Amino acid sequence: MSTGTAVIAGTWNKPQLRLYFHPSTPHQESPHRTLKEWLNEGLIGKKGGQAFWNRSQGCWVVIATGTDPDRLFQRAGFELDFTETVGTTLDGVIGLDELVTPISRLTANGANAMVLPRLYGFDNTKKALGAGAMWDREHKRFVFPAIDAMHRGQPRKHINWDPAIIAAAIDQRGRITTRADLVDVAAKAGSAKDILEMDEADVATLINEVGDVPDWFGLDLFPFQRVGSIAIAAGHNALFDEPGLGKTRQSIAAAAIVGSKRTLITCLPVGLTGWRREVLESNLHTLGGANPDGDVVIIRAGKKEPEFPETGVIITSDGLLSSRDELRGRLMAWQPEVFIYDEAHRGKSYDSKRSKAILEVGVATTKTPLPVTGTPLLANPAELAPILQLSGHLGPVFGGKAAFLERYCREDPFGGYRPRKENLPELRAKLADHVWVRRRKRDVLPDLPKTQKVPKWVDVPLTEYRKAHREVIGKLTDWVKDYRKENGRQNPDEETIHEYAASQVGLVSLLRRAAGLSKVDVLVEDIRRHVDETTEVVNGKKVFTRPLIVWTQHRDVSDAMAEAVPAAVAESGIIRGGVSHAERDRLVAEFQAGNIPVLVCSIAAAGVAITLTASSDMFFAESDWTPALIRQAMDRAERIGQTAERIIATTYLAEGTLDGRIQQVLKEKSKILDVIFGDGNDVSVIDDGDDTQSSTEIIEQLIRDIIDGHVEKP
Repeated sequence: MSTGTAVIAGTWNKPQLRLYFHPSTPHQESPHRTLKEWLNEGLIGKKGGQAFWNRSQGCWVVIATGTDPDRLFQRAGFELDFTETVGTTLDGVIGLDELVTPISRLTANGANAMVLPRLYGFDNTKKALGAGAMWDREHKRFVFPAIDAMHRGQPRKHINWDPAIIAAAIDQRGRITTRADLVDVAAKAGSAKDILEMDEADVATLINEVGDVPDWFGLDLFPFQRVGSIAIAAGHNALFDEPGLGKTRQSIAAAAIVGSKRTLITCLPVGLTGWRREVLESNLHTLGGANPDGDVVIIRAGKKEPEFPETGVIITSDGLLSSRDELRGRLMAWQPEVFIYDEAHRGKSYDSKRSKAILEVGVATTKTPLPVTGTPLLANPAELAPILQLSGHLGPVFGGKAAFLERYCREDPFGGYRPRKENLPELRAKLADHVWVRRRKRDVLPDLPKTQKVPKWVDVPLTEYRKAHREVIGKLTDWVKDYRKENGRQNPDEETIHEYAASQVGLVSLLRRAAGLSKVDVLVEDIRRHVDETTEVVNGKKVFTRPLIVWTQHRDVSDAMAEAVPAAVAESGIIRGGVSHAERDRLVAEFQAGNIPVLVCSIAAAGVAITLTASSDMFFAESDWTPALIRQAMDRAERIGQTAERIIATTYLAEGTLDGRIQQVLKEKSKILDVIFGDGNDVSVIDDGDDTQSSTEIIEQLIRDIIDGHVEKP
């Protein structure tokens, strides 16, 4: 006698069951529990199954059963109904076990694998695939680098693997990034402060086997840049030099060494013209005349797409590369021999369309994909994985994405990754031995002044900050009340609090903006004073002896400064979101020429791809949570071309706001970066205090305070 009916439905790729039963019906073999209890505790709780109640159909819909579903449902007393499979992709199926094993397929570009969980289920499949698998919500499938199909030399278990995936995994894992006989000498070159410090025999070996910068190369190189470009050509093709050390020239030189006839360069929109200028001067597009028909083409947003040259250099932005599928397809069909991705940290998230597009182009590159960034990770080793996949090192050196994440990160209960600190020294060693070209400014340019970081605490009116704080508390209080109302007066558990807090980090930005706005008047007065004290009149003309950069973070603060500073200092310049590339270039040129005494810049709009070495003084109206972003801003002045004896960066901190807490977060995150990249990443300006909460953790703490009935006033 059956206890219920299980109707087999769906498709071969995505099967499902509709269960019809009375919830109080006893389990056939275990009558001490009901079928509803069996569903919750057995099928879902222990087998990794998934089910939901379909009100309109009056049944439970099961989309995952775990292993051995035929036996599972037989023991429960269900009768299997196959009547709806006739004429579908399930036609001919005679048992549920046929629908369990996840199935796979290689993506068209050959870089990734896709797996459909089928009745094996989300949790079981994710466990089988390892940490590298990402869930594609739209298509209900896992996506991951094909190389991750292999684990410890064997295909991962419990998956029906497409043979093409295993072939791709074996191929990717076996690729040689640096010839075995050049590993040691290439590692030395990747960290060399000067080609002259290397052993002559090592240099000779590299040049004989890899090549040297050609005589026709038209850009001047420092000795450390020359050895860096040779190391790139030898397989250390992740150019991670600190900002300000001329990575543009080194990457172009590396393309020249390998004789690239077709070079694709992707950068920020503001860098297109600069890259074109350097390429033309280098003669890369014609390979010094050996390729006389080579041309340099820029593809810009809003402009007619030019014809591709048969050979030469194409330059475009990563935004266009990710947003225009047809353009990306044409560029891949062009088969670039070298693909230079400037500011490669922008592709740090596998989930982003930008990262997916960049990795596609990397697969189509025939010689050397070259990620270029001075800040390869902002806070977490997980951010390195897509960059290492682009460079080609993720598989051969680290065993794939899953192996990398499992070794150097720790997954938290909410699916995020945190650094596994004990393994970070090993990560640094592998990067140095096999992957990067990485030098620090203080090593290769010892005469370059270091930036002196100075805190300036200020007492400011906190009316707006308190107003923002009340708004945040009010919203969080409403959420707690609504949750209690919907859940029988129960308080939210820790997981629910975390999920909600993670979706509300904008509330912390509200507080940070309010803190920034509270400092505007103080900043404007200090800016006016600085300009007055550093302006001289020579032959009737103003001379600004110490031009000032003022950094902002939030748009509201940038807007307030853009209105207040020009009113106080007539010759001011403003670079923020919305300023055209042409106007930005003009302002930078005028500032560098000494015609602008103060330049107000938003970190987002001006933190990369420009040089501001005319300045040796900076005011930070605000700080970001991320050390690398602050460091990038500082590096606009601390770079090749700086002639001042010292650089002073003053960070303004408002008493009674989050400013102090942000500094502690910066200090803690800097410690992680120091382990991987060496010291010098600390951009914080205070040492006291021990509160290092992130944005999400701040919201979580406020919610707990509300639940406990005490909320501190700001």
